[in-house]
Amino acid sequence: MLDEWAHLIPDDVVTSFNEGPLPVIFLGSGFAKESLPPLKTGGELAVDLRTELRIDDGGEGLAELLQYYKNSMSRNDRAVVTWLRRKLLDGESKPGGAYRLLLELPCKEFLTTNYDSLLSDASRELKGYYLTPVDDPTSYKELRANLHNENGRPILGRLHGAFESQTRIVATTDDYIRNYTREQQWREILQDIISNDRVIFIGYSMRDFTTWTSYISMYVRWDGNRYPHVMVGPSSSDHVISFWNNYGVKFVPLTAAQFLIGVHSRIKTLETKETVLFAAAAARLGKTYTETLEELERRKERHKYPNLKLTAMKAVLEDSDATI
Repeated sequence: MLDEWAHLIPDDVVTSFNEGPLPVIFLGSGFAKESLPPLKTGGELAVDLRTELRIDDGGEGLAELLQYYKNSMSRNDRAVVTWLRRKLLDGESKPGGAYRLLLELPCKEFLTTNYDSLLSDASRELKGYYLTPVDDPTSYKELRANLHNENGRPILGRLHGAFESQTRIVATTDDYIRNYTREQQWREILQDIISNDRVIFIGYSMRDFTTWTSYISMYVRWDGNRYPHVMVGPSSSDHVISFWNNYGVKFVPLTAAQFLIGVHSRIKTLETKETVLFAAAAARLGKTYTETLEELERRKERHKYPNLKLTAMKAVLEDSDATI
């Protein structure tokens, strides 16, 4: 199992973590499946909203459906955000082990279209780790310029805003149009990153309007990528893998947790860093990091294991029916 996951990690990705240049991590709603309880993806939210609006599936995406919701009964942007917060369990969900596994990688730059604050929540659990969330592109460009300095702190670019910065949330069709016409800097930043950095997309289909147009315009202009990008998702369909390969993206058919555990195994941190191993156990057991430490203590006593590290490794390797 672990060997199978590690084998699927592209060698050049392992090299980038070990030797650089470090990749940029782009998170989508699929990554929020690693929260506790798991959050719904955009597709699942669309299903819920069609039910509430009592309409058949006409091929609309979530943005169109949220626009329908806003237009009906004279609702406003606040009503849309309130609906999203309720459906995405804002204030209730907690980061699972995969969030910590992500932050334990030697990366300094993260991007997301998610509205939740779970990655920031997870960062506060790591002693001495400071993640700076950024919602406006001007500030992001300034902070990005200092990333490679010794004191440069990791940054999280929230392209579609967040629940704590509601005025920047991009959710409805109107929002996407406004974002596309007024936030040219985000498109420029995305094109620069996609052109010059290796990007690992986790739980993100890349099909939202801003990212897809940025990617394709770059891909056509440069006739390919400087670095092969990577997309991580649970699908093992040959159609999906072939589609992305045709556009310079290596598709890795793993869940986010499987991918991150596999990466840490390949770069040897799973074996050498206790906090990484415990986070991997948390991802396997479907518990928070704190809950996992308590569970590992119980297992250690019950099975008479000599230490927590061995107990955690057994949890990673043996709980094949655990939540991933």
